[in-house]
Amino acid sequence: MGNAILFILITIELFFCIWNIIARDYHKQEKSIANIGLLLLFLVLSIGGVIEWSFRYYMLAIVLVTQAVLAARRIYINIKTEKTERITETKQVFRLVSKSVWNVVGKSILYATSLLLAILCPQYELVLETGNYEVDTAIYTFVDDNRSQPYMQQGNREVNIQCWFPSYESYDLEKREKYPLVIFSHGTYGVKLTNESLFRELASHGYVVCSLDHPYHSFFTMNDKNQVTVVSQEYLNQYVEFANTVDANIGYPYIGEWMEIRTADMEFVIDEIITDAEGQGMLGISEIVDTDTIIAAGHSMGGSAALLLGRTRDDIDAVIALEAPYLGDITGVVNDDFTWLDESYPVPVLNIYSDSSWGSFEDSITYTQNEKMLEDLNTKNVYIEGTRHLGLTDLSLLCPMAVEMLDGEKSEKDAHEVLEQINREALTFLDEKLK
Repeated sequence: MGNAILFILITIELFFCIWNIIARDYHKQEKSIANIGLLLLFLVLSIGGVIEWSFRYYMLAIVLVTQAVLAARRIYINIKTEKTERITETKQVFRLVSKSVWNVVGKSILYATSLLLAILCPQYELVLETGNYEVDTAIYTFVDDNRSQPYMQQGNREVNIQCWFPSYESYDLEKREKYPLVIFSHGTYGVKLTNESLFRELASHGYVVCSLDHPYHSFFTMNDKNQVTVVSQEYLNQYVEFANTVDANIGYPYIGEWMEIRTADMEFVIDEIITDAEGQGMLGISEIVDTDTIIAAGHSMGGSAALLLGRTRDDIDAVIALEAPYLGDITGVVNDDFTWLDESYPVPVLNIYSDSSWGSFEDSITYTQNEKMLEDLNTKNVYIEGTRHLGLTDLSLLCPMAVEMLDGEKSEKDAHEVLEQINREALTFLDEKLK
């Protein structure tokens, strides 16, 4: 849609440029009417749902409104001079041609800039839920008085979460139905909406899904006071240093710190929900959570945290890991290589992999344990061919160009197909292991 809008806007500018040169007239009145018409057309298409009003079009809206206001002003003061008098002098003709051409160039750059987000993050169709429940969502901020913020930040630890759950209209409140809890951790510097397609699908089948933002690990997050926290530069530096050196001695302390932060966040949220389910009334969803059935899940580093939680917390019944190394199983460093925990995994695990890792575990010092777990009887391993690491997230729908750039190449498989397969695999796994 962004490309189509840009094409139309530039075509209109080219039309006026050519018309001006042929007619030797600036056509200010006609251009003013056209600019007002563009704003009205944008409003009609937005109201009609053809253009999905979102962050993608904020800059364009500002440009169109500004143009329309200036156009209305021109019409009001009724500029007639250049509209009614043909330009005949050579110097004036040259000026008209030059001005018209530069106007096209300038407007094209302005429109392209204002539509950059719409081009990079095009409109997309959501992956539709297949369950019988309507899905509601709610956002919360929890404050852990027993922990401070990491990376030398001030204040107590905050954790922002969003939950998806069966709509209250979907079931009989008097029966007080309860649903398993899924706690989800995002990737290296992702956000809590990373896998919303999966969250909504699980909720439509009778799960309560709570996805966390890990402040200072999330690209950005906002608390209930509308205060925004961006990713920590110290954390980014740690990750980049380890990724560039691939040195176990450098990575070992960093990995321990990352896992501690994330698992503590996940445990805190689980405990808050369990406590509230016992009657404190902090969460509107707690009354429908079955605290006897808890699933830890995550993507990439978030999946690593979920896998560690499955080992250390007795009330975790299963784990879903989207292309995640077993970082929590690292026990130390010997001869510049990680040493690993040599124990079978205590609960059922669903590991989902892409082309980014499948078949090349031996090439990564962090995926050594994943190769061992291919033989673990309690673990189900699924390989989705034709996609890559970030293709396992909704970012592949939201911003496919960014995914292609970050993953290093374009996925061959359609993003909707990949996300739908993840949904099916997750539901099948949970049905087999928990029901």
